[in-house]
Amino acid sequence: CEDGIDMEFDSTSTTANLKCIRLTRQLRLRTVEKLSSMPRFMALNFPVKYHSYKWEGPNDSSSWTNQAHDENHLSSSFGNSGEIKRLPESNWLANLLSNECFMICSLSCESIVSGTMSQIKISSRDSKQRSAMRQRIPIPKEDMAYHHSIGYHSISIAYDLLLRIHAIDSRYQSEEARGRIAGTFVQPVLENAVQGVQWLSKIDPGHKIRNIWLLCILYVLQEAPEIALRKQMHDMCILKSDIKES
Repeated sequence: CEDGIDMEFDSTSTTANLKCIRLTRQLRLRTVEKLSSMPRFMALNFPVKYHSYKWEGPNDSSSWTNQAHDENHLSSSFGNSGEIKRLPESNWLANLLSNECFMICSLSCESIVSGTMSQIKISSRDSKQRSAMRQRIPIPKEDMAYHHSIGYHSISIAYDLLLRIHAIDSRYQSEEARGRIAGTFVQPVLENAVQGVQWLSKIDPGHKIRNIWLLCILYVLQEAPEIALRKQMHDMCILKSDIKES
């Protein structure tokens, strides 16, 4: 939503763009609040799946409303049906909503760090090294207050409405269910933590945003199945090595 918004030029355009950014972020967070509070939220992350290929058979194409299959034809044509990619992926909704919250929080943290650094006057040498096109107008105090507020709001939604509320749900208190719920959030929590560490590490250690983000990390590390954590760590290491090679 924010990729096409330019924040780099005169104060008039910057003020208008900041207003658009505020509205889009608030709308996205409001959507996350509504979707995360659905009673069947966890069930939606493990839906009845349909095949990604175009179904051609006596029945109509497989879809959300028609998921009937000729199992004999399926097994004879494709062998082990477990090898067929099925859509949507597990944890799709949890990943989508969590990524929205962490992304907004990370952008707010970036603005907070940039504003703090500008207030303590970055050295002239560092300023000259930055491209003139990337020079940012100093963030006013009222805008800084907004970034603190929206950052705290977004990370609070991630922790309270996505992680904690489902972790304490009375329907999912068996050990297996608790592990499965925590495993649902392993990917978005760890991936966004790694991406946002450059900003989180520069925020005051006692800042609420940083503390709540750490609670999210501690939750998945403590409650998620070890195999899910190992797989996620392995995937992130492979991704990092691929980036270096490219």
